[in-house]
Amino acid sequence: MNTRALKAGVGGGVAGGVVMAMWEMILASLQGNSFFAPLHMIGHTVFRSIPLMGGFSTTAVLGGATVHMVVSMMLGATIGVLMYFTRNMDNSVVVVLGGAFGLVVGIINEFVIWKALDPMVTSLLTPWIFLLGHVMFGTVTVLVAGQLGAWTNSSNAKNKTLHTTA
Repeated sequence: MNTRALKAGVGGGVAGGVVMAMWEMILASLQGNSFFAPLHMIGHTVFRSIPLMGGFSTTAVLGGATVHMVVSMMLGATIGVLMYFTRNMDNSVVVVLGGAFGLVVGIINEFVIWKALDPMVTSLLTPWIFLLGHVMFGTVTVLVAGQLGAWTNSSNAKNKTLHTTA
């Protein structure tokens, strides 16, 4: 396995996590909730002292953002490793697989993990927003990790770079 793929996946996970967080926060605000509601939900799951809903709270923002980004980096690392093993596949297929990975993670997270850890949060989620956010996470993670070299094989001079069209 290639450590470059792992590191590229972590970098992709950071980018994917930020995109997903912004999606969730903007949509929360458009639904009439606090812009910071998603961070409250994430933070509350781990730190019960964080209020589930509410306006700006430094603890909620820092706690929720920290938990979200750590999980994003771990999932990104997983995607980076998987990308290393798909380096001979067509780029577009791998991007679609990234989105599918995000969707599967979102389904497991919403209907299994979060339901077990904090059912109150699950009742507050809008499923299509949550799941589409995860698809965005997987897609962005693959795109960024590809640019950071997740497909590079250090034992082979032939490197694959993800090319996107504008």
